[in-house]
Amino acid sequence: DMSLANPRIRLSKEEFAEIAEKISSRIN
Repeated sequence: DMSLANPRIRLSKEEFAEIAEKISSRIN
C-alpha cells in the first residue's frame, strides 16, 4: 500500500509497530 509510504502521513513508532503487527498477523 503506497499510502504507508506517503510522507504526508506521520506515524508514531507505537502506531507503526501496531500496524506492523496487524500486517504480519494477516500474512501468518
